Amino acid sequence: MFFRIGKPTPLKDMAQSLHLHGSGREGQKILVVDDQPFVLKEILASHGFSITYTKDIQSTSLTASYPIIICDIKGVGAHLGGKHEGAHLFREIRRAYPEKYIIAFTGYRYDPTYNEYFKYADISLKKDTDSEAWVNVLDNAVGVMADPTRRWLRLRQYLLEHANMELWDVLMLEQGFISSIQQRNESKILNSMVDIQVSPQTSELIKAFATAIFTDILSNGVSSVL
Repeated sequence: MFFRIGKPTPLKDMAQSLHLHGSGREGQKILVVDDQPFVLKEILASHGFSITYTKDIQSTSLTASYPIIICDIKGVGAHLGGKHEGAHLFREIRRAYPEKYIIAFTGYRYDPTYNEYFKYADISLKKDTDSEAWVNVLDNAVGVMADPTRRWLRLRQYLLEHANMELWDVLMLEQGFISSIQQRNESKILNSMVDIQVSPQTSELIKAFATAIFTDILSNGVSSVL
């Protein structure tokens, strides 16, 4: 039996208390992982996107400060040892950082065994996709990742569907998240984990989420509307 004291704060109340100053293209860092030169890097940068390019990464932790990940498949992910290369890489990124926006892109066709991995990406693009389409895709990604509410909803879905958290526990965690944003106090969401059942792995990804949100909020100048 549950006893509820008080009324939960709805997410819409948190959203109404925020004013997003830094929600433009330059406000969300984008990491491109591709063993070949990313030919659209300069074009997308000229549109105002903040693009960082690397041939590969040795650990998913190196993506921590990038809300948006563009990941090739062929020739990347070697350090993780998966035979599905980049597809394995963005699956591991999703598991470590459920709220990140992942864009898979490639110039090849792959056998059906890769289909299981593509579901971990938000969208898949071919390497010959034109720059205008890329701009539209990245604008949508920036819109998602610049909004703390939408980022929380992505994490919430993961916690319910993949981390096997109880609905009540997720609600308690959500209340901690709302308090953290409204009071500009990261510890609120972290403290909310004390009284609920959270595995060590889930605890780590929630901590990573909280750090990412507050880093982005501070860097993007999100402020309260009083």
